[in-house]
Amino acid sequence: MAITSHQPFEIDSVDDPLVAAVLKLVHDTVGRPVTVAKLCKRAGLSRRCLEQRFRAALGCSPMQAARRVNLERAAGMLRETTHAIKEIAKHCCFGSAVHLCVAFKQQYGICPSDFRRQGRLRPSENGRSPPRPE
Repeated sequence: MAITSHQPFEIDSVDDPLVAAVLKLVHDTVGRPVTVAKLCKRAGLSRRCLEQRFRAALGCSPMQAARRVNLERAAGMLRETTHAIKEIAKHCCFGSAVHLCVAFKQQYGICPSDFRRQGRLRPSENGRSPPRPE
């Protein structure tokens, strides 16, 4: 089940149960740094074997999956909160707002502030009303 870079990871649709369990760990630790060693230990696999299973199941490495999960969380926070990009970056394991902006633009083709503005300008697209200012 290789998915495109814009689709969120759906744990229930992952065919490999071991990859699904590791992906759940990645989801559960979002906002906290995760290492390949920690993922390998959880899976009980060598780094190479885990990498091969992730590539077969998701089309990416375990660390690419972790980064995507963090970016998905950042996108959700941009849509649903008024937190500063700096705070979102910290919460989603990016070293700085600049690091988040670069990664976000690589993933989604748009910078976080423009993404947030578009989400607020067109609330009907995501089925939610824009967040109220705090």
